[in-house]
Amino acid sequence: MCKKSLVKAYPAVFKKEEQGGYFIDFPDVQGAYTEIHDDDVAFGIEMAEEVLGLVLADYIEHGDSLPEASSINQLRNEEDSFVMLVRVDREKYLKETKLM
Repeated sequence: MCKKSLVKAYPAVFKKEEQGGYFIDFPDVQGAYTEIHDDDVAFGIEMAEEVLGLVLADYIEHGDSLPEASSINQLRNEEDSFVMLVRVDREKYLKETKLM
Protein backbone atom coordinates (compact mmCIF):
# COMPACT_ATOMS: atom_id res chain seq x y z
CA MET A 1 0.00 0.00 0.00
CA CYS A 2 1.32 3.44 -0.88
CA LYS A 3 1.66 5.84 2.04
CA LYS A 4 0.20 9.31 1.48
CA SER A 5 2.93 11.91 1.05
CA LEU A 6 3.49 14.15 4.03
CA VAL A 7 5.37 16.74 2.00
CA LYS A 8 3.60 20.09 1.85
CA ALA A 9 4.56 23.58 0.66
CA TYR A 10 3.31 26.96 1.86
CA PRO A 11 4.21 30.46 0.74
CA ALA A 12 6.44 32.40 3.13
CA VAL A 13 6.88 36.17 3.16
CA PHE A 14 10.44 37.32 3.87
CA LYS A 15 10.30 40.94 5.04
CA LYS A 16 13.57 42.84 5.33
CA GLU A 17 14.12 44.29 8.81
CA GLU A 18 15.56 47.79 9.28
CA GLN A 19 18.37 46.48 11.51
CA GLY A 20 19.21 43.71 9.03
CA GLY A 21 17.91 40.22 8.65
CA TYR A 22 14.39 39.10 7.83
CA PHE A 23 11.07 38.47 9.55
CA ILE A 24 9.59 35.34 7.96
CA ASP A 25 5.85 34.71 8.13
CA PHE A 26 3.49 32.07 6.72
CA PRO A 27 0.22 33.95 6.13
CA ASP A 28 -1.80 30.72 5.79
CA VAL A 29 -0.48 29.02 8.94
CA GLN A 30 -1.37 30.70 12.22
CA GLY A 31 1.60 30.76 14.58
CA ALA A 32 4.21 29.94 11.94
CA TYR A 33 6.81 32.71 11.86
CA THR A 34 10.48 33.20 12.61
CA GLU A 35 13.27 35.68 12.02
CA ILE A 36 16.94 35.78 11.24
CA HIS A 37 19.32 38.54 12.26
CA ASP A 38 21.50 38.58 9.17
CA ASP A 39 20.97 38.51 5.41
CA ASP A 40 21.65 34.80 4.95
CA VAL A 41 18.50 33.85 3.03
CA ALA A 42 19.55 30.18 2.82
CA PHE A 43 19.64 30.04 6.62
CA GLY A 44 16.26 31.81 6.67
CA ILE A 45 14.80 29.08 4.46
CA GLU A 46 16.11 26.44 6.88
CA MET A 47 14.58 28.28 9.83
CA ALA A 48 11.29 28.71 7.95
CA GLU A 49 11.15 25.00 7.12
CA GLU A 50 11.75 24.09 10.75
CA VAL A 51 9.08 26.38 12.18
CA LEU A 52 6.60 25.31 9.50
CA GLY A 53 7.26 21.64 10.26
CA LEU A 54 6.84 22.14 14.00
CA VAL A 55 3.60 24.10 13.67
CA LEU A 56 2.06 21.68 11.14
CA ALA A 57 3.02 18.72 13.33
CA ASP A 58 1.27 20.45 16.22
CA TYR A 59 -1.88 20.83 14.07
CA ILE A 60 -1.77 17.10 13.26
CA GLU A 61 -1.08 16.00 16.83
CA HIS A 62 -4.06 18.03 18.07
CA GLY A 63 -6.37 16.71 15.34
CA ASP A 64 -6.72 20.10 13.64
CA SER A 65 -7.18 20.39 9.90
CA LEU A 66 -4.24 21.76 7.99
CA PRO A 67 -4.85 25.11 6.33
CA GLU A 68 -4.98 25.36 2.56
CA ALA A 69 -1.93 26.95 0.98
CA SER A 70 -2.54 30.15 -0.96
CA SER A 71 -1.26 30.46 -4.46
CA ILE A 72 2.02 32.32 -4.39
CA ASN A 73 0.52 34.73 -6.95
CA GLN A 74 -2.29 35.70 -4.55
CA LEU A 75 0.04 37.17 -1.97
CA ARG A 76 1.06 40.78 -2.16
CA ASN A 77 4.47 41.63 -0.94
CA GLU A 78 5.55 45.01 0.30
CA GLU A 79 8.67 46.84 -0.68
CA ASP A 80 11.77 45.20 0.81
CA SER A 81 10.07 41.80 0.93
CA PHE A 82 9.66 38.73 -1.24
CA VAL A 83 7.49 35.61 -1.27
CA MET A 84 8.71 32.07 -1.83
CA LEU A 85 7.40 28.54 -1.31
CA VAL A 86 8.86 26.60 1.58
CA ARG A 87 8.56 22.83 1.39
CA VAL A 88 8.49 20.60 4.44
CA ASP A 89 8.17 16.88 5.15
CA ARG A 90 5.79 16.82 8.11
CA GLU A 91 6.78 13.29 9.09
CA LYS A 92 10.19 14.61 10.16
CA TYR A 93 8.52 16.75 12.86
CA LEU A 94 5.85 14.39 14.18
CA LYS A 95 6.58 13.08 17.67
CA GLU A 96 3.81 10.89 19.01
CA THR A 97 1.42 10.51 16.10
CA LYS A 98 1.31 7.05 14.56
CA LEU A 99 1.24 7.16 10.76
CA MET A 100 -0.93 4.67 8.88
